[in-house]
Amino acid sequence: MSDRSDAEPCLRTIIAAFATLSLALSTGVLAQTSGWYVGVEGGINALDDAENRSRTPDTFNPGTDETCQLEIPGLACIVPETGQPASSTPGETQISESRFKDGLAIGLTIGRRYQSGARPELGLTFRENDFESIVLQTGFGNQNGTTVTPVDGRVRAMGLMGNFWYDMATGTLFEPYVGAGIGFRQIELGGGDANARDASDDSDTVFGWQAGAGATFWLTEMLSLSLDYRYVGSENPSFKTSQRQPLSSEYAAQSLDIGLRYVFSPDAPRDTDGDGVPDYKDRCPGTPPGVTVNERGCPVDSDGDGVPDHLDKCPNTPQGVVVDKDGCPLDSDGDGVPDHLDKCPNTPQGVVVGPDGCALDSDGDGVPDYLDKCPNTPAGVKVDTQGCPLDLDGDGVSDDADQCPGTPAGAEVMTDGCAVGQSQVLSGVTFEFNSARLNPNARELLRLTAQTLIESPRFRLEIQGHTCDLGGDSYNLKLSQQRAESVRNFLVSQGVDAGRLEAMGYGESQPIVPNASEADRELNRRVALKVLSK
Repeated sequence: MSDRSDAEPCLRTIIAAFATLSLALSTGVLAQTSGWYVGVEGGINALDDAENRSRTPDTFNPGTDETCQLEIPGLACIVPETGQPASSTPGETQISESRFKDGLAIGLTIGRRYQSGARPELGLTFRENDFESIVLQTGFGNQNGTTVTPVDGRVRAMGLMGNFWYDMATGTLFEPYVGAGIGFRQIELGGGDANARDASDDSDTVFGWQAGAGATFWLTEMLSLSLDYRYVGSENPSFKTSQRQPLSSEYAAQSLDIGLRYVFSPDAPRDTDGDGVPDYKDRCPGTPPGVTVNERGCPVDSDGDGVPDHLDKCPNTPQGVVVDKDGCPLDSDGDGVPDHLDKCPNTPQGVVVGPDGCALDSDGDGVPDYLDKCPNTPAGVKVDTQGCPLDLDGDGVSDDADQCPGTPAGAEVMTDGCAVGQSQVLSGVTFEFNSARLNPNARELLRLTAQTLIESPRFRLEIQGHTCDLGGDSYNLKLSQQRAESVRNFLVSQGVDAGRLEAMGYGESQPIVPNASEADRELNRRVALKVLSK
């Protein structure tokens, strides 16, 4: 068990090392004020569950003598030893787990902020959490696994930490930071009845550490507000009960802190390049002498083209125009249309272009006239690289209208490009939930399908209904049959010869993808048309 006096030389060493580090750090450029500061912080402290290792007294008469099976120093007896048979034996090792309520964390800091982003700091912190419950795990006999609640008491931790943070300059009032720290932490148990007698020891001073990340928002050049997350750890503290029995525990916590820092001794502003803007504000260090700069220390660029006025040969370029190194608008392809107006900046030399700089495309098929070998293609038809309509399977139906691409060569097809033996899913044909009633949008789509069938009177078709795997097999088979018949009836109502149509339900027997997700099941719930014969 640590003694408080043993930690004093180590604490002095940490303070001396902290001061030495502060004096040794170099300076650089940062967005806000550097110098010595003081701060206050506070927040929520969430203490992790702690495993306790304890031991029953070495000598007692189990089940008879009045003793305590589990005592947390500074608290009441958590588990008294009562009854027959005895719950434990003398000198028995016991393991329990403490659980805690969220508590508070507060602190005072003093540190130095450097223009390089380094921020060493010395902090005094206080953390407190109330016990919530204690779970008896081993060594408690028939009480193993029992949760004791409520537990009247708390854990306090007073720490002295040497921290090192690094502020990441963003050029704005908002700056993220990361860091870590080491030091000592005095951990104390308390809040119960009079068990904290002279024989007990309810506090221990141990080595501690922390790491965290957060963000700073500068309210003024001297005052900043911060919000950060920290993970706090330490060596396992050790205690002694009123019966002089050892008890070891753990201390680890997570906290969300908000803080205020005030720079009480700011560094004298430096202006290395002599442009009138101090370095901690200067976003453009090294500006040549005599150049006019803005409030951020950067050369003035009146037209905002990225070329400062002292180098700009075209100082009145419109906003957003891409310019060359002299600040003049570009015409990369030499088509007579400057790049800021040119929507096709890589036009080949000699090609006739419109006012937007793009080669003319008279039929609007996406192939410019100088490459288009089919210059009068109807609007909306997919074309190849030469501007001619695509018909990859050669069935006489252009690909943009072909519902069955890949038809065998020479096969006679319907007006939608489907031949005998081929089928197509009627995308968008859906039904009301658990019903064969068509949704309104499905009716509109089926009217187009009916027109295709009327235009191809020689073909017979099967209307196929399919479902996903939700529901029973017989129910899905019946529902798919009803939906197929509903589509058939609608097509007949639109003028399709009923003798050309067959309705067949397949239930869940023919999925097109595994029913692994709701999206997959949606694909499997479908209606398809299969060409049977002509």
